[in-house]
Amino acid sequence: MKYISYKIALFIFCQFLLIINGFSQKYYSVDGNNLILNNGLVKRQITLPAENQTNFKTTFFDLKDDEQGFLLKENQELQFQINQKKWDGNSDWELIGVNDISDETGGNGAEVILQPKNSKNQFQIKVKYLLFPDLPIVKKAIVFENVGDNEIVAVAFYSGIVVGNWQSPR
Repeated sequence: MKYISYKIALFIFCQFLLIINGFSQKYYSVDGNNLILNNGLVKRQITLPAENQTNFKTTFFDLKDDEQGFLLKENQELQFQINQKKWDGNSDWELIGVNDISDETGGNGAEVILQPKNSKNQFQIKVKYLLFPDLPIVKKAIVFENVGDNEIVAVAFYSGIVVGNWQSPR
C-alpha cells in the first residue's frame, strides 16, 4: 500500500512541476542571426554575429501600442577598451552561444557569449539581457572573462541606451 501511495505522490509532484514550468514564459527567441527579446510590452531585436556578418548591434526597438517602433541603424550595443584597444558592436565578433538565464526577481532572458574573431583566447564577453513580466524594460549586464594567459585591463564602458516614450497601462 505504501508503494502505491509513493507512486501517486510522485505522479502528482511531476504534474505540479509540469504545470509550474508551463507558467514560466520565455522572453526571447533566436531567428537566424537575430536575437528577439519580447515580453509583450517591449520588443528589441539584436543582430548577432554570423559567418557573413560580424557586428553585434540593436536593429529594432518597439514598445507596446507604439504605431511603428524604431529602426536603429547605428546602436552598437556596447563599447569598451581592453588593453587600450577599443571594442564595440562594429568590431569583428564570433558568436560562441546563446543561453537561457533568469534571476530571483522573476526576470528571464538570454545570455549572449562573444569573443573577438581575430583575438581568440584573450577574452570573452557575456552580454546578459533580462526581461520582466509587466515591465517595459530590458536589463543588460556585461561580464568580461579573461580566457588567456595574460592580464587584461578593461575600461571605458558604454552599454548603449535605447529610450522610448511609454505610458503605464494602469
